[in-house]
Amino acid sequence: MQKINLTKANKFCMVPSHTLFAGDIMIFCRGDVKSLKAISDLLKNYRNYSGQFYNYSKSLIYARGMTLAKHSSLANLIGFTMAIPPFIYFGVPFFLGKLKACYFLYIADKIRLKLAAWKAKTLPMAGRTQLVKSVILSMMVHCISIYNWPGGLEIIYLEAYNSATNIHLCWKFLNFNQSWSILFNDRVKTNGRLIKYAIKSSIWNGIKEAHGAVLDNCMWSIDNGRSVNFWLDNWTCETLANKYQIPEKFHYGLTSKLSDWWTNAWNINNNIQVALPNLLGTISRYSIPEVEVHDLFAWKNNINGILTIK
Repeated sequence: MQKINLTKANKFCMVPSHTLFAGDIMIFCRGDVKSLKAISDLLKNYRNYSGQFYNYSKSLIYARGMTLAKHSSLANLIGFTMAIPPFIYFGVPFFLGKLKACYFLYIADKIRLKLAAWKAKTLPMAGRTQLVKSVILSMMVHCISIYNWPGGLEIIYLEAYNSATNIHLCWKFLNFNQSWSILFNDRVKTNGRLIKYAIKSSIWNGIKEAHGAVLDNCMWSIDNGRSVNFWLDNWTCETLANKYQIPEKFHYGLTSKLSDWWTNAWNINNNIQVALPNLLGTISRYSIPEVEVHDLFAWKNNINGILTIK
């Protein structure tokens, strides 16, 4: 069987080959004939062995960096429908760049249909209000959890809920413990600092907007020390760069991780000890355990450090 050619995010990180959700699968690969044939063969073999058939009409192929003609050719090869942004998948709009109100018109249409049906029912005003608060909100929660909406609809503090979901998404982004967050960190950070120029991303605005709030309410819980910047991340109640007033113009060169300064004890060279005589005293209360566990960007307001939305 032919192999699928995977894509690279950079020289260190591969894009995941696939992700599973409920009864669906998303496959990521290079946009070439060899990879599409390999996927087609895989699906046919699965059908033959399992007796289960995939739905061609609901299967989409999305591609970037190629002409529409080539995109169409690949879609015909595998029998899928071409997906051109914006399009809806799993009830969520897929698009490039900033969110636009027109991308969510389908939700407004669903709400109108619901309201029209309710008008025909002999419900008291209180009953209709409760339906609006519960049913309509549930229709919107999925999208609100992913994107930064331009404005709320004044339903159960929708704007506040959207802000909370932005904070939750940003917290997951900063924890580096999922494939998407590792990839996205590589895209929006340079030398460990957030980029200041615009990029085409549907989630970046929400993450960037919530970034300050997450930093104010989190602190790194140290395990292996490989995810934490020694100077620029908050792991000692404040960043060492801030505590020792290191000018921002020098921050781009401060890229070392905690694990770079630890070998069974803190290894601070003589030059730094002379320049910052109190540094060793500041960090001596902290240590890196010998257990191979990922560092956690811990939410201060939860005893286990995990940020959840309830």
